[in-house]
Amino acid sequence: MVSPPHRQPGSVQALCCLALMALPSHQSAPTVVLPAGANARAWAGVGRETRAVDLGPELFKKQPWLQPGTPRADRRAVWRGWGTLVKKEAQGERSDPGTRAALCLFATKEGRWRDAWNHLERLGGHPAWSAAVLPALLPGVPFDAPKGQGGLPGILDDGVLLRPAPPPPLTPGTRYQTRESIVRGLRIGAATVDLRVTLDNSGIEVGLLHTSGAAVRVFVLLPEPEGLEIRVEYIDWMRQDERHGALELKLLPGEEERALFGRFKRRRLPLPASCGADLPRALAAGGLWFSWPGLDSPGEAAELEGELRTAAEAMAALLDVPGGLIGIHEPPPRPPWNATIAHLPREAAEARRLLSAIASRLEAWVLRD
Repeated sequence: MVSPPHRQPGSVQALCCLALMALPSHQSAPTVVLPAGANARAWAGVGRETRAVDLGPELFKKQPWLQPGTPRADRRAVWRGWGTLVKKEAQGERSDPGTRAALCLFATKEGRWRDAWNHLERLGGHPAWSAAVLPALLPGVPFDAPKGQGGLPGILDDGVLLRPAPPPPLTPGTRYQTRESIVRGLRIGAATVDLRVTLDNSGIEVGLLHTSGAAVRVFVLLPEPEGLEIRVEYIDWMRQDERHGALELKLLPGEEERALFGRFKRRRLPLPASCGADLPRALAAGGLWFSWPGLDSPGEAAELEGELRTAAEAMAALLDVPGGLIGIHEPPPRPPWNATIAHLPREAAEARRLLSAIASRLEAWVLRD
C-alpha cells in the first residue's frame, strides 16, 4: 500500500482546526468560508438569510443550452450560446449578472475553475445571484439541485454526486498556493454534513464530516486544477485502483471526518501565447483556424466534427477574424498572411480539453478579465 501524504503540524488544516476551536459555537460560524482574497471579499455581501435567484426561470429558460444534462449532441448550441454571451458582456456598458452567472456555470461544467471563480467574483454586487451560483462550485451540486439560502443548496438527495471546485486563488496569477474552502451545514438526506476542500502542491483533499442525523451516502468527483492531472486517488488514505470516477462514501453518525485525496502530476497542454492589448496582425488578417485529423477520414466522428466546427467558428467570431475547422492537409484561405492554426488531437477528450483551454484564454482577453 502506498503511504498517505502526511500533513505537517503547521498546515492549513491544523490552523483551521485552531480557528474553529476559537469560535463560540459551531452554529455561529459562517456557513461558507473562502480563502482570503478577491472571492472572499465579493462573497462578504451574502448573508445567512440571502435568498438565491431561482435559476430555472431567470437563467435556464433564457439560456436553454445551459440546462442540466445537455447531451453532447447539443454541443453546437452550447458553443454558439457561449460566444453570444461573451460578446454581449464585452459590449455592454456594465456587467450583467445573468450573463456572468451563465458564464460561471458554463466554466464550471467545463472544469475551467479559475474562470468560474473569476465570474463569481464579478457577481459580488449581486448577492442573490452569488448565492444561486456558488453551490455549483462549492460543494459542487448539480445545476438543478434545490436552492437554499445563504449560499447553501436546499436538501440534497441521499446518494448525491458532488463535484467541488478547487479553492479560488489567493492572489491573481497564483495557482498552487495552499488554500482551503469550507461549507458547513449541508443537508443531505436526513443528515447534516460539513465539507472541506484543501489544495496544496501535492494534491487535492476533500473532507466530509457527519455532524448530525442519520447515515447517508455521498459520491464525490475530485476536481483537477488547470495544468494538473490526478495520477492516483485515495479513500481514507487507502489507494484506489481506478481514477477519475465518482468516489463513494457512507457517512455515519459520530465518526471522524472522512478524507478523499488525489495526488497530482503535471499535464502537458501546449497553448499559444496570450495576446497583448491588440491582436497580432497575422491573427487579425490571417484568422484563427483549428486543424483536426478527423476531417481527413470521411464519416469519422461526425458529431464531434460538428461540435469542433461550431466552436472554431464561435471563437473566430469573438475576435472578428476569419476562422473555422480545417483538415491537417488543408491550407487555410486568406493568403498572403499566415493564419494562426491550433492543432487539435484526434481523440475526442483531448481535443475538447485543448479547445476549452483556448476558449478560456479568448474569453479572458475579450472581457479583459
